[in-house]
Amino acid sequence: MRTIIGSLCACLVFISSGANAAEKGLAIKGVRYFSYSGFTRIVFEAEEAAPYVLTKPGDGRTLHFSSYGGPFTVKVTQLPPINDGVVKGMELSQDGEHRSILITLGPAAGDTKDFVLRGPDRIVVDVLRGTAIAPSPEAPGAKAPVIVLDPGHGGAETGIVTGQGVEKALMLELALTIKRILRKSGTRMTVVLTREQDQAATHDERAALANTSGAFLFVSLHAAQGSAGRVFILDPDEGQSSPSAGRPSDFLGFDAVSEQQQMLWGTQQAGHSQESGRLGRNIARALAGREGTEPAQAPLAQLKAVDAAAVLIEAGTAMSRVKAAEAIAQGIEQYVREKR
Repeated sequence: MRTIIGSLCACLVFISSGANAAEKGLAIKGVRYFSYSGFTRIVFEAEEAAPYVLTKPGDGRTLHFSSYGGPFTVKVTQLPPINDGVVKGMELSQDGEHRSILITLGPAAGDTKDFVLRGPDRIVVDVLRGTAIAPSPEAPGAKAPVIVLDPGHGGAETGIVTGQGVEKALMLELALTIKRILRKSGTRMTVVLTREQDQAATHDERAALANTSGAFLFVSLHAAQGSAGRVFILDPDEGQSSPSAGRPSDFLGFDAVSEQQQMLWGTQQAGHSQESGRLGRNIARALAGREGTEPAQAPLAQLKAVDAAAVLIEAGTAMSRVKAAEAIAQGIEQYVREKR
C-alpha cells in the first residue's frame, strides 16, 4: 500500500507498511536516468522496499531524496551526470547525521511526480519539462550543429589495455584532440563530450545526453589492436527490432503528455540509417586515405537510442592519435558542410 503524507514543502511516501522496514532504512544500489522530450526520469534502485522522503525546499530549485525513519545508504561510487536543462545534476549531501541525494533542477524544470515500482523495487522521480527552454551546451542560443563525441568506457570499465595505454584514457584523449581540431576549423560547430573525465556512463545515458543536446551527429570512440581504424554503423535489422523485448517496465507506465513521450526507447537510430551511412563513409575514407572505403554494419547497442546520424569508430592503438583525430575531424567537417 502506498501512503502519502503531504505538507507545503515535503511529500513522505511509504513503499512498505512494516515498522521494521523503516528501522532498517533505505539502501540504494543503483541510480540511472533517461531524458525524454517532455520529462527527465530518475530511477533509484532499492535493495528492498522501504519508506522514503522527497522534499522540495522553498527555493523550488532543488529536490532532496532520502530515507524516512531509518539510515540512508547509497552503494554507488558515482552518481550519473545529468545536465539536460530539466535536471542540472545530482550529488550526495550530508547535513550532520542526515544524508540525502541532492537533485539540482535546471531552468526548464516543471512539476515533479514520484512513484514506486516493484519486482525489482524501484523509486521513480519524473521531473516534467516546463515552458522554459534549456540552453544548448557550450553555446546558449547558437544555431551551430551540435557534434557529440563519445569516448568509450570510463570508471571501472577500462576497455582494452595495451602498451600504448588503457582504452578509456586513450579515447578521452582522442576525443579532446578531435574537439580542439573542430573548434579551429572554419565550420561553425558546437562540440559536446559525453564525458570529460574518468567516469562511467551507460549506453542509454550517453544517448540521452546526445538527444537532449539536439545532436546533429554522434561519434562513439573505441580502441582496437593494430594500426588501422574501422568505422561501424548500426545494422538496419537491429535498428528495426522491437524495443519491448526485455525492456524494463520503468518506461511504460508514464502518463504521456505528448505523442513524442510515447515513443519507445531504443528505436531512434532506425530513422537515421541513410545519414549514418553517409557520415560513416566520410570518416572511413578519411581514416583509410582512399576512396571506396565503406563503413561496416554491426548490432551496436551504443547507437540504437541515438536520434541523429551516428557511427562507432575503432581506432587502432598503433595509429598516430593525432593523425587519427585529424582524419575523424575531417570526416565530421565534410559531413557538416555537405548538410548545411
